[in-house]
Amino acid sequence: MTLTKALAASALVIYAAFASPALAVDLEAYRVVCSDTDAAIAKAAVAESGRLVGVAESAIPPVNSVEGNAFKRWFGGPEGDTDANLEKIFSGMRTTLIISKIWCPNLTLPDEEIGRDTIAWVPADTTGELFLQSLFFSLSTKGADSQAGTILHEVGHLSPFANVVDTDVNGDQVPDYSTEDAEQLARTNKALARRTANNLQYFVEDLAYGIP
Repeated sequence: MTLTKALAASALVIYAAFASPALAVDLEAYRVVCSDTDAAIAKAAVAESGRLVGVAESAIPPVNSVEGNAFKRWFGGPEGDTDANLEKIFSGMRTTLIISKIWCPNLTLPDEEIGRDTIAWVPADTTGELFLQSLFFSLSTKGADSQAGTILHEVGHLSPFANVVDTDVNGDQVPDYSTEDAEQLARTNKALARRTANNLQYFVEDLAYGIP
């Protein structure tokens, strides 16, 4: 996987291609109304995110082999394992998708302020806002790290039911975000996997699209 995601500092939760420090930024400068084309893409991705949340909600607790295997793969539990907090997190994602305001890139701002490889981010100190960067629009509409999955990753950080984080899996002080990292986390730390945004995202994408 080429794209990874950056860890959030106090000011921002950032989903990026490489780890970069989160900086205090002027949010108003990033509140850019989307063009008609980008708005249509974002609207379709949000709608697909809602569908994916429904898939996830119906899969907890997992009751058949496909859902059970996906649950074990990303959350470390056996088939039939239940987690009431996961149900709440996914339910909260649905609510957040309804109220979120989507903003598009401000191309006049320097890449370095947010990070040239940032794809999407949510401010930690506000609610209901999702900021998309240019790279978001080059993501696939299906599979791992899809547009819809990316949106779910971000709104997961806004969950009132858990401190949904980006996780350093290998201990090098840099967040790790490949599917392999998420699978390793599920094997080694089930509790943390169940509140890591990437594991939440990949579980949903695996159920909806399949992840090899």
